[in-house]
Parts: sequence; structure tokens; C-alpha cells
Amino acid sequence: MVLSLECVRLAAGTAPVSASAGRVLPAPDVVTGTTLLAAFEAPPPDDSVLSVPRVTIVAAGTQPGWRRAALLY
Repeated sequence: MVLSLECVRLAAGTAPVSASAGRVLPAPDVVTGTTLLAAFEAPPPDDSVLSVPRVTIVAAGTQPGWRRAALLY
């Protein structure tokens, strides 16, 4: 079997929010780092036999500023 992954960068969407004339709370300037992506076949949690491969994809970052990655499966 062959597994192909196509990684495409998606622009982050923002939802419109109402604003008030309150005080400014600046976001900290934190380094986001590199996104690490891993794909692997996961075994079943019990002794059952799978009829199709089960692929797990996980993402993580290398710096504390990394928040998340959107994965479309």
C-alpha cells in the first residue's frame, strides 16, 4: 500500500467580533517555531483485526508560541 500526503498552507480565518473602547491588551510577541508533522499506521487498541489501515496524523511545534495546525482528513 502507498500513502500520499499533500500539505497545503491555509490562511487562518477570523470571525467578525464586536469591539468596545476598552483598554488595549497586547498579545505577547512569541516565536512560533516550526510545525512538525508525523503520519503513521496505528495498531488497534485491542486484539481485533482491522479491515483497512488506520492512519494517524499528528502535529506539534518546536517553540512555545506554536498554537495549532489545521488537518483536513
